[in-house]
Amino acid sequence: MIDEIIYTGTQIAYYKVCKRKLWLFSKGLSYESENEYVSIGKLIDEIYYKREKERMPDDAILGRIKIDYISLKEGVVINEVKKSKKLDEAHKIQVKYYIWALRKLGVNVVYAILRYPKLRKTEKVLLSENDIAELERAFRSIRDILNSPTPPSAIKKPYCKKCAYYTFCYG
Repeated sequence: MIDEIIYTGTQIAYYKVCKRKLWLFSKGLSYESENEYVSIGKLIDEIYYKREKERMPDDAILGRIKIDYISLKEGVVINEVKKSKKLDEAHKIQVKYYIWALRKLGVNVVYAILRYPKLRKTEKVLLSENDIAELERAFRSIRDILNSPTPPSAIKKPYCKKCAYYTFCYG
């Protein structure tokens, strides 16, 4: 069953954000460590919800699935910490993928919570049949993108300037 889980949550999120970024990241071209916005996001992830995360071995890693932390008060609930809501749709598909993947492994995940500590907001995310169909379409599309010998063309979006790949695409 774990063999069905072939993508990372980051790949699923990048699929929603930028197909070119997905291809570059998946081919091992990572500029994440050099980007100040990524560093800020990692710092936020380390600082907030520290007590909850300490109960987990490091991050919950199940094959290619890496979850910030899981709470058990209302059943199994996935918790993901994010810096801002600007890429909300990518965050949602990422946690929906985590719900789908854990259910494939036999874990009865009730829902996921996206946590935006700097905004003091949370968002409950459920997985529907429509979401599963969207994920299946995404899997096929990701496979096609990754099988391509060249990356998709750069398409300028409002958030490109803060992207770790900005210089690669436009520099």
